[in-house]
Amino acid sequence: HFEERARAGGSPRMVAIFSGTQLLESEGQRPTQLALALARRGIPVVFVYWRWWENEWRPQDRLEEGIVQIPIDVVVRRPEMLTAAFEGLERIALFELPYPGFFETLAAASSAGWITVYDVIDDWEEFHRVGQAVWWDEEFERHLIGACDAVFAINEPLAARVRALGGPGVELLGNGLKAGIAEVREPRPLARGEVTVGYFGYLAGAWFDWELIAEAAVRRPAWRFYLIGYGGSPEGTALPKNVELLGKQPQPDLAAFAANWDVAVIPFKPDRLAVGADPIKTYEYLAMGLPVVVTGVHPPAGAESLVDRAEGVEDFLRAIERAAARQGPAEAAARRAFAAGCTWDHRLESLLAALAAGRQRVAEKRALFEEQS
Repeated sequence: HFEERARAGGSPRMVAIFSGTQLLESEGQRPTQLALALARRGIPVVFVYWRWWENEWRPQDRLEEGIVQIPIDVVVRRPEMLTAAFEGLERIALFELPYPGFFETLAAASSAGWITVYDVIDDWEEFHRVGQAVWWDEEFERHLIGACDAVFAINEPLAARVRALGGPGVELLGNGLKAGIAEVREPRPLARGEVTVGYFGYLAGAWFDWELIAEAAVRRPAWRFYLIGYGGSPEGTALPKNVELLGKQPQPDLAAFAANWDVAVIPFKPDRLAVGADPIKTYEYLAMGLPVVVTGVHPPAGAESLVDRAEGVEDFLRAIERAAARQGPAEAAARRAFAAGCTWDHRLESLLAALAAGRQRVAEKRALFEEQS
């Protein structure tokens, strides 16, 4: 039924997104946001999602928008169920993780003429090293890079890693942000410090630097630090009284909390896990007009003059002091202008334009199947 509806919609193409996460708009991950951006353009989406238990089914709550959701394990057991469908449309398979179980699905999609794309969003080897992505296998990731028609990476460190694994043509396609994220619905006043510093996002100890925040707060007792998020706790790090944990907050309320801050921060540990990230929150902070200071991660491409990168607690504090002094309307406008060009709709446009132009090996794939037909 979904295929019939997709054809009736008149789009010349459809996209299957193979995601390590489920389609939850509230959590804002890249696969979800690309799926929603595709749906806004009227392009049908098969969202193939990760699940841990076979009785864990996502509700089909996006059918009216043109998105059907299918568990990964269902597809990998019978890849032809998907790869033989939608014949006559341009079919794009977007792999968001190098899961070895995709071997047969990738082969079936390629042999059926699908345009295959590997979208590199994390340093999976490093996630594997810290006990996550337990399924990761270097040999399969090399195979995926070599077999796909196009490869994209969210930042230059990951692109360099792809090149080292045999993908010389990899292109950069950074993360983005949801339009309207900077809108303040109703005020959420917070007590202010001499300098008020804030963070929202995941708080996992694998990359969030609790010790840096604690030490910074000790050295600047007149400042206030607000942390919004979930997924981690200080784990033995004693937090001074001027650090306040606000818990997980609804995404539409983040801008209202952030309106109280002088500076937004991303205090990640300086290791490979962080280097491989392009935090969505960087773009969101900039959309809110906030000065941004980061550790561990790099500024987004093109935002090097808008985001300060620090190393160590003293450098972190000095960077915050410099950033807090840059509160003029011109600076805020420059941050917002950069972010305005980084919405998920813009990112999707760049991806589709690269494929339409036949870059990397896409033109070869099209030519091969045009000859066969």
